[in-house]
Amino acid sequence: MLIATGGDALAARDAGLPVADVMVEAEMRQMMRTLRETEPEQFARLFINKTTDIRQIADLVPTLSTPLIDRTVQTADRFRPDVVVQSMLTVAGLLVGGRLGVPVIGHGLGFGRPGGLVEAAHEHLADELDNHGAGRPDLAGYVDVAPPSMLTGRPEGWSMRYVPYNGGGVLPEWLLAGDSDRPLVTATFGTVAPAMNGLGPVGRVTTPPM
Repeated sequence: MLIATGGDALAARDAGLPVADVMVEAEMRQMMRTLRETEPEQFARLFINKTTDIRQIADLVPTLSTPLIDRTVQTADRFRPDVVVQSMLTVAGLLVGGRLGVPVIGHGLGFGRPGGLVEAAHEHLADELDNHGAGRPDLAGYVDVAPPSMLTGRPEGWSMRYVPYNGGGVLPEWLLAGDSDRPLVTATFGTVAPAMNGLGPVGRVTTPPM
C-alpha cells in the first residue's frame, strides 16, 4: 500500500503507513483560502451550502484535482499499483487508473453522493485525461462511509464505518481532573471546515449558555 496525499493528511505516516507527498507545490488549505477570496460563490457551494451530490460542484473538479495530477501520475508510474482508491472530491486517482489500466475505487466523503463524479471528470478534465493517455475511465466500486441509518436512500456500493486517523494528541489537564459538574461532550468535524469557516457551524454547542 502507498498513500499518495499531501498537507494534513501526511499524518498517515505516523500510523506506520508509507506515504508519498503529491502536493509539494500546493497546500489544500491555501488552495481553499484562495478559492474563498477569488471565487466566493464557488467556495460557498463547496463549504457553506449543503452539497449532497457531486454534480452540484462538478465545475470545481479542475480546481481540486489539477494540483495533484502530475505528482500523482509520477508516483503511480513508479509504484505501479494494482488498484487505486481515491477521494470523491478529486479525480487524480481516476486518471491514474485509466492510464495504468487498473480498477479505481471511489471513497466517500461524509454524506455526499458520488453520482456524476465520473461524468464531471470526463467533461472538465478531458485535456488532462487525453494528455496522460487515460481514456475515459470509470469507477469499479465505491466505499460509502455515511451511516446507513442517516441516509434517505440505500448506501452506494460497500458501506463501511468511517474511522479516520488524524494523528495523536495530548488531553488537557482540566479534562483529566474530573471535577466538572457539567456533562462532557466530544465533537469531531474534521480539520478543513474549521480552518475555512471557524467554529460557526457548531457555535451553539461550543459556546456556554448565558
